[in-house]
Amino acid sequence: MTLTPSGATVRRTARLAADPAAVWDAIADFGAVHTRVAPGFLTALELDGSDRIVTFGTGAVAREIFISRDDEARRLVYAIPDGPFRSYSAAFEVAEAPGGAEVTWTIDLAPDSLAPYVGGMMDQALPIMRRMLET
Repeated sequence: MTLTPSGATVRRTARLAADPAAVWDAIADFGAVHTRVAPGFLTALELDGSDRIVTFGTGAVAREIFISRDDEARRLVYAIPDGPFRSYSAAFEVAEAPGGAEVTWTIDLAPDSLAPYVGGMMDQALPIMRRMLET
């Protein structure tokens, strides 16, 4: 975790025994993250224009705004505009790696006091994502 005067960057990287193109296809499917990437961690998803409203296994609900998708770079960016965050921007990047793919999930957020909570949520999601993306 990297701290700045008012915010933090939380990053997780996972090596997967999976085809990078298949991993990217699942992650880039913005409206199906709850079924293709993290079922159980996310229990529901409703599309509202280009936004998605996700329900977490904890019962928490968040509106995630689609920011950008770069198929060539295999990079997806979204933001959460409200809730406890002063700012929240997340990016998923998929790269080729020996034996498969490497997924990097980076979240920049403020206030920095929420970084441990967000990091803990990422740590809960990653084993589910690994299971889904490697099958």
